[in-house]
Amino acid sequence: MNISVITSDDLDYIEFSRLQQEAFADVPGQKERLLIQTPDYYRWKYNTPAGKAKIALARIDGELVAANAMFPLTISAGPTRIPGWQSCDTATLPKARGKWLFSKCLHELKLVLGQDDFFFGYPNKNSESGFRKFKWVTIDQLNFYLFAGLGKASKGAIVCLNDRLDCFAPQFKGFMTDDTVAIERSYEFLNWRYLSHPVYTYQIFGYIEREQLLGYIVLRKVRFSHVKFGLILECWALQDTVRTSLYKFAEKWSSRNGCHATMLLAINNPIKASLTARLIKVPERLTPRKFLLMGDVQPIRHLQENREWVAFAGDWDGF
Repeated sequence: MNISVITSDDLDYIEFSRLQQEAFADVPGQKERLLIQTPDYYRWKYNTPAGKAKIALARIDGELVAANAMFPLTISAGPTRIPGWQSCDTATLPKARGKWLFSKCLHELKLVLGQDDFFFGYPNKNSESGFRKFKWVTIDQLNFYLFAGLGKASKGAIVCLNDRLDCFAPQFKGFMTDDTVAIERSYEFLNWRYLSHPVYTYQIFGYIEREQLLGYIVLRKVRFSHVKFGLILECWALQDTVRTSLYKFAEKWSSRNGCHATMLLAINNPIKASLTARLIKVPERLTPRKFLLMGDVQPIRHLQENREWVAFAGDWDGF
């Protein structure tokens, strides 16, 4: 057996896609997965504004039997910026399971990280225990919320930014406040994450007042248990009234697009006290899965002091 770590420039995307398809062939939801288990999807995902992905490949007698990848992002913590690496696309062929290849691939990826790099991810129920053995801890949990439609809105204009995102490029980082830790939002990140996505269609709307961007929201349509929802991928604003206006707009957008309700997936921490009355938490048993943010917190322990994590559905690569 041989395990090597390569960059996305050296990845055989056709071989890698076949591994993903075969490894998950017996798992429900194959029709949806096949939309993203393609060379074009991985080429997009593994070439981020922060750099190239790194992929650990496990081979037995030359055959690719397992893999794990991580792609780079920038983590913002007040004035500090550090490299972050999000774990993803863990796959092992059925015939190679039971050989600890998941842990071995993770170990090889960690060896190529810098001392201050933050390694993190959103494991499913199958990989959670493996990450805990890898000394990852739970940082927080993302929960689903339904917006109740109450609260005072502001009077600014809400417009689609898809065709003019670059006009507001200098303003996006202004939503990253000193008391939060999050994946840094920037024009480059938003353009890559949403507008360049090879499979899903997103709409980015901005709250504009006096030609200033005071907040924005990202939306797409999803189905859970045959019910169509408008999903808020992320929403950033410095004022509660602006955020409420964006939520109200999301409800109208969802209704116009034939959705039954508007959902938000976020960590509890960014839900300010003045907003909690307008967000109804969905019981975990009614959600499609548990969304844990886990990682190796040693490199960021000093950054978390007096700061709260902010994370949304758009931070996870599954929506």
